[in-house]
Amino acid sequence: DMHPHFSAAQSMLKITQTPSEDEKHYLDKAGASFFQQAFTLAGYELGDTLRPRPQLMGEPEVSARGGVRQSTTSEMLPKAMALSNFELMLETEALEIVHSGGTASSVLVRRVGQAAKTLKLKRGGVVVVSSGALNTPRLLLASGVTGEGSVGKGVSDHTLMSMVYLVSPGTDVSALSGASESFSLQPPSAEVIAEYVASRSGPLAQYGPTIIAFIRHPTTEGPPEAIDVEVWVNQLTKERDAHVSIVLMRPTCSSGRLYLGSDGSLKQSGNLNIACRRDQEILDFAIGELDRWLGKLGAKRVAKSEPRTMRHFVGSCALGRCASPEDLRVRGSSNIAVADASLVPEQVWGHPQLTLTAVGFKAAEVLAASLR
Repeated sequence: DMHPHFSAAQSMLKITQTPSEDEKHYLDKAGASFFQQAFTLAGYELGDTLRPRPQLMGEPEVSARGGVRQSTTSEMLPKAMALSNFELMLETEALEIVHSGGTASSVLVRRVGQAAKTLKLKRGGVVVVSSGALNTPRLLLASGVTGEGSVGKGVSDHTLMSMVYLVSPGTDVSALSGASESFSLQPPSAEVIAEYVASRSGPLAQYGPTIIAFIRHPTTEGPPEAIDVEVWVNQLTKERDAHVSIVLMRPTCSSGRLYLGSDGSLKQSGNLNIACRRDQEILDFAIGELDRWLGKLGAKRVAKSEPRTMRHFVGSCALGRCASPEDLRVRGSSNIAVADASLVPEQVWGHPQLTLTAVGFKAAEVLAASLR
């Protein structure tokens, strides 16, 4: 029943492979063309990257209009601000949900530079926590709302690793041209800045990866479209360099638990990044594929990062385990609900923006129905 909400998310956002206002794709020669040539040799095909499958590659789809990135905030907040029953409180932190036996009566908040104050809940009202997969459990736990012990358990993330490949000067000219362009954000050139300011076009509009591909480990079980790793070429590069990142999209065992330390800060136990041999095997296989196929065109890996967080956290108050699928109420509470990435029980096989936008639409529908 999520299909209508994915359609609504796609209708709200302009999904495009060419975010520049002039609808041109930039920085292809900053490693992307070189990568494409190498993975064409490996049997990868160009296709729709919104529908990942093994051995697919292509230009990534992003949400942008007129050279400016879109988000749910940019599209929905202006409309909300026009409503008479909506108030936006900037620079304000929610400190505690005040409740008795799981029934909330108010929320304690504090604005920067001001004393804390209490916002009372109207009769029949619901506190909806939508602070992200880290801050939502932090606020719930700080308020003594534990979801019968489920809040904070099962949080997961995508694991990121980055490599640099150096293309040999002796490489075939056609392949070498695919890594002949340099680009930097530290800082961008004056010409690039001027182009973007004047027309919302050019390399600065081409933020993020320039080409992506999907890899499946040969022993992975599941449907034909199941993928394990997303690979992309980063635009930040020097001539003859190819900056390539890989992300473990479907961790098999890497997860953790969030809890509050004695000082009230959020802590984590468990390992979100490479907690078992299987997850390490999958990443090692993907790196081996990169070494193999980029190496056939004369590129050698000269740097590799340690595994680190992608900050795509989900699952810290998962649907079914922590929040009710019927009304999104946290277990053990009557009017405290969750509506964000915390609800997603397992990792998304791609960038989570579109999925979480659809989750937001569905959550709004469920919450509205629960108030009728």
